Amino acid sequence: MLLYDSIGPNPKVVRMFMAERGNSPIPTETIDLRGGENRREPYLSRNPAGQCPALVLDNGSVLAEITAICEYLDEIGPAGKTLIAARPRSERKPACGPVVSI
Repeated sequence: MLLYDSIGPNPKVVRMFMAERGNSPIPTETIDLRGGENRREPYLSRNPAGQCPALVLDNGSVLAEITAICEYLDEIGPAGKTLIAARPRSERKPACGPVVSI
C-alpha cells in the first residue's frame, strides 16, 4: 500500500484515523498541492480527480475519498477494535468514493 498525503484537512483526517485505530505505518508519498503536483502526471494517472489523500492498495486499486480510505483501514487494522462499524463491508452502505483501477 501507498498513501498519497498532503497538507489540508482531509489528509489529516486519515492520519488521525490511522493513529487512533492503531494501523501499522503505511508508506507515504507527499504530494505538493501548492506546486500543483496533484494536477499533473504521474499523480493524475493514479487519481484522475487529483484529490488528496489517495490510498493505493496492494492490488493496484486506488481509494480516493477519506470515508472509503478510513473504512478500508478500519477493516485491515488490529483485531478487537473498530472505529466505524462491526458489520462486514458487504452489509454496509457503500462508501461514496471512486475506486480507480490502474
